[in-house]
This record gives sequence, structure tokens and C-alpha cells, in this order.
Amino acid sequence: MNSEFPTSPDVPIVEGDIENREHFFLQILENLSDAFYTCDAFGKITFYNQTAVDLWGRNPSLGVDKWCGSWKLFDLDGNALSPEASPMALALKEGNALQEKELILERPDGTRRYIIPHPRPIYDDGGKLLGASNLLTDITEQKKKELRLINSELYEKNEELKKKNQDLDNFIYIASHDLKVPISNIEGLITTLSEMINEENAAKETLNEVLHMMKLSIDRFSNTINELTTITKVQQDIEEEIPEKVDILELIEDIKLINGDLIANSGVFIHTDIKDMQVSFSRKNLKSILHNLITNAIKYRSPERIPEIHISLEQKAPYKVLKIKDNGLGLEEDKQKKLFSMFKRFHDHVEGTGVGLYLVKRIITNAGGKIEVESIPAIGSTFSVYFKESGIEL
Repeated sequence: MNSEFPTSPDVPIVEGDIENREHFFLQILENLSDAFYTCDAFGKITFYNQTAVDLWGRNPSLGVDKWCGSWKLFDLDGNALSPEASPMALALKEGNALQEKELILERPDGTRRYIIPHPRPIYDDGGKLLGASNLLTDITEQKKKELRLINSELYEKNEELKKKNQDLDNFIYIASHDLKVPISNIEGLITTLSEMINEENAAKETLNEVLHMMKLSIDRFSNTINELTTITKVQQDIEEEIPEKVDILELIEDIKLINGDLIANSGVFIHTDIKDMQVSFSRKNLKSILHNLITNAIKYRSPERIPEIHISLEQKAPYKVLKIKDNGLGLEEDKQKKLFSMFKRFHDHVEGTGVGLYLVKRIITNAGGKIEVESIPAIGSTFSVYFKESGIEL
């Protein structure tokens, strides 16, 4: 260790006692539980204690290493500090003690510690700046405890939300199940009434028209109930399904086979650009996502041109991004924001309940991913599905 530690100008020096006093102060500094070090007016380290070495992860060279650039510092948002912005450099530049704030210190081996620096300038009796001192308080363990507490609270809140979601799903399932019986009864009565009217007087066109409208309303109501039941079932499947390596091209071929008539009648061309064919995801849920997006691209095609769909897969760490681009009808920007809401539909010429895209978003977000859409009216739409890669934390 360096023995030339600057003494305070306020402490009187007694002749013959300098060595004892210096030794005394050095022993105090060596036994500090906090890291302590000093540097000269140029920022070069002149003294440090063992706690500083333990914190930094290596011994610096006295008079060579500069605190300003020897270790990496980050703010709590993860932004790297330049050497000129380090607390010690600022204390030397500004010549006064700085406000203490939390920082992150990165060691040579890449490990990080949370610290609070306490930089102070050092002057001689004449007011000349000799250098600066810094006391580093390591608060990593405290931060870990806070993080564990936050994680514990988040876990409890998450469990509470799961229970509420389960209760809501159970309510929807029970309600939709109970509503099916009266809907079926009403549908049966309408059918019977329709037959009676036709038998008695086939000329009552107005009554037949009203009955037809009632039948359409009942069908829509029934479809909505069935979709509510599907939503609760999909949620259960999401929680139960286990991710596996899935070949996307294989799923696309299955979907093309299932929807052969729709594809043939529309005349759509489906292009694929998938080099890395596999995604780690639930096979059943991935098939549901692809089926919804591909069939929607066909259903909402433009009558003014031959429909085309381009499907690609690319790497954007920490995601794999599946893109499905079409040249269909497209949507205005204000409608795009509501596209993934439940029961939202913007084109009435195609049958549907507006649940498909809601389910797609629910599946992908529950798996840690996301879905985005870019759309231009009369030009087409591009759906980007972001699959979070296994083992990568965001």
C-alpha cells in the first residue's frame, strides 16, 4: 500500500509524531468496512485500502491507474458513464463534494455491484487542490434484499391476478353454458313458429322476414356464447401447453391443406422465406396463431388485385420475429389500435365474431412475446409476431 496519505490541514502536526499519526490513520482506513481511496489532482490513484481491492476485483497500480477510466460505471438505468462523468473526476473538476447517488460498478470479470460514492476534494493549507478522496459504500446485499422483497410482492400479486382471471374464466364458462339452454329453446320455438306460419299462410312475407331477422340474431348470439367458451378454453390451454421446437413450414403446409377450398377459391399465392424453420413454442398455440393470421389475410383480400401473402422469419434478439404480410384491404391507423380488442370487427362483408385476433394476442403475450401490426388502407397489412427465445430474460 502507499504510505503517503495527505493529512488534514486542520490537524496540528507535532514534530517527531508524524510517523505514529500517519500509521494510526492508515490502520483506521485499512480496517474500514467501506472501500476508500485517494487520487492526485490528475486523477491517478495514490492510496487504497483492501476493501477497495475486494470491491474493484483487482489491485490498481499506484500513480498509474486512474479511477476515472479503470472501472466501468453505470447509472441505475443502465447508461454507461464516461470517465469525465465519474464522481471522482467531477469532484476534481468542480472542487467540491458531490451529491451522493447510487451507481453500478462493473468489475473486470463482468460482475456488478451497487455502490454509493462519497467523493471529496483535498486541499493544502493554501487552498491548492491536491487531489480527492472517495468512500464507496457497497449496497449490493441491500439491493438484493429489496429485489427479493419486490419479487415476492410481485409473485403474490401475480398469484392474486391468476386467481381473479380463473374466477372470471369460470364465470364466463358457467354463464355461457347456462345461456345455451334458453338460446336453444328460443331457437326451437322460432323454428316451430316459422313452420306454423308457413303452413297457415305462406303469403305473410312480413312475418317471414321478421322470423328470418330473429333467426339471424339468435345465430349471432349463439356464436358469441360459443366464442366466450372458446376464450376460457384457450386460456386453460395456454397455461397447460409446454413449449417445444416446432417446424413452422410444416404447420403452414397443414394450414394450407385444411383451408384448401378457401385458398383455391381466392387464388391466393403464399410465399415463404424461412431459413431458420423452428420456433420454441406450443405447437397447438402456434398453429392457432398462424391459422388466424393466414386465413384473415385471405378473407380480407382486395378485390382489385390477386391476393399474395409473404411469410418470413428473422432473428431480432431476444426474439424470433414471424412476419405475415398481405396486399389486402388494410386498415386506418385509428382502427389498428383497436384491432386486438375482443369482438372488434371493421369489415362486415366477412363472417366472424372479432375474437380471433384477441386470442392470438392473448396467446403470444402470455408466452412473453408480443404482436404488432402495420397497415395502410388499400395497400395491405403486416403482422409481426415476436416469439421470446427460451432462456433469454428481457
